[in-house]
Amino acid sequence: MNRILLLLAGATLYLSLSGFQCASSQMNTAELALKSNNYAKAATALEEEVSLRPDNGRAWYLLGVARYETGAFRTMKDAFIKAKEHAASQTGKVEPREMLDMEFKMFNSWAQLYDSATIVGYKDADYAKGLALLDDAEYILPKMPAVVEVKSNLLLRQKNRDQANKLYGEYVRLVRGDIEKGVKDGLSLGMTRNSVQVALGKPTLAYNPDRFQFTDQYPSGLSVYYTAAKSKEDDAKVQGWKYYGTGDAPYLNYWLSSDPLFNAALDDYANKRYDEALELLRLIEQFDPALEEVGSLIGQIYIATNRTDEAKALLVRKIQEDPNNPKLRITYSVLLHDAKEYGEAVKVLQEALKLDLDKSEKDYQDILYNLGAFYKNWAVKLENEATGSSAQREEYEAKYRESLNYFTQLRSVKGEVEYELLAEMGNLHALLGNKQGLKDVVKEFEGLKGNEAMKNDAGFWRVLSDLYSYLGEADKSAEAKAKAASLGS
Repeated sequence: MNRILLLLAGATLYLSLSGFQCASSQMNTAELALKSNNYAKAATALEEEVSLRPDNGRAWYLLGVARYETGAFRTMKDAFIKAKEHAASQTGKVEPREMLDMEFKMFNSWAQLYDSATIVGYKDADYAKGLALLDDAEYILPKMPAVVEVKSNLLLRQKNRDQANKLYGEYVRLVRGDIEKGVKDGLSLGMTRNSVQVALGKPTLAYNPDRFQFTDQYPSGLSVYYTAAKSKEDDAKVQGWKYYGTGDAPYLNYWLSSDPLFNAALDDYANKRYDEALELLRLIEQFDPALEEVGSLIGQIYIATNRTDEAKALLVRKIQEDPNNPKLRITYSVLLHDAKEYGEAVKVLQEALKLDLDKSEKDYQDILYNLGAFYKNWAVKLENEATGSSAQREEYEAKYRESLNYFTQLRSVKGEVEYELLAEMGNLHALLGNKQGLKDVVKEFEGLKGNEAMKNDAGFWRVLSDLYSYLGEADKSAEAKAKAASLGS
């Protein structure tokens, strides 16, 4: 018996000298709990373990796993940070495959939070909850452009435009350097992978969707991110890129978008920072050639800065390059209208009406509205210049009728009630001496008196007063005028 004890003692001495350490009761409990998917029990045991042995990297790793499985993503990250700090500890090493597992769990938890935020924010319109989820996602992986973009969009939907614009500006500062470098290297959103390799050559670590590797990595530190494809043979398209410094670990994905950049440029335009807006828009043109609104906004900036010739040349070129873009034609027509070239302006819009547009689209309705407004302004100009001949009267009245025609079309496609549009129609009936048409418009107006928004709108009652006046109904006109006065401006 004594001999056996001596042998056991010798074995224990040998094991301790060779660096072997028996697992603690806490680690044994945690391992068994994890195998049976009892993550709460595992977490309790592991929390006790790391409080006793804070240099146990493996315990920190397993604690992060337990927290990941229960959706406690913030504390998961905290545990993983500790695991990486103590990865080489003799108390409990973290294996290379476990280091990789931490990266995947970090990205997957980020993706879960991001996806939940988009569903809650966009679909369910619970903006506060969506923003809170995005705060968590940002904690897991900071400075991800996709999070900043969705945050700014949700703030905009909350009608918090000032804060949204600040985040659009933050987005620009976050990604601009990478975008400028990428554009210089020949990259753009939507580019095919084959085209990227023509421009940049073969990557050192290649795209492999079979292993969830949707990235090409280059020696320069550039990672190009592609849309997920079914196989390596599919010609995937670029959805982002980033230039990493030496020693940086690339993200599993890094999506980029032109929309926040455009919104930042729009904010610059609205605040008359025209040079900043133009600089950003010219970058967007190269970064995302498919974004339709860019040329139109550049044209508007040229118009605002009295660079009419440049605006015309730009818009004509853009329309030739993208003939199916209605926004370009609308902007060009406004330029011509403001130059009093009414005939050319309406021709441009009439061509735009031939595009394959859904009548419910804003662009289609803007075209109809502008045609109505342009024809009316043209008629007013002709009437003011007329010397009394019947031919002149026939000419400007024809323009008034065209105006009424387009406003009537717009009224039929819009569906919702807008008294301002009815007011235009009533005014045109009055100008044309069409008493029955004017009566019909007034009847529609009277049907809106009980509308919650209209009955407290002073503008609505002022217009109705004018329409009654056109019909010669003085008492009703005075009554409507008094109602408008009681509501104030």
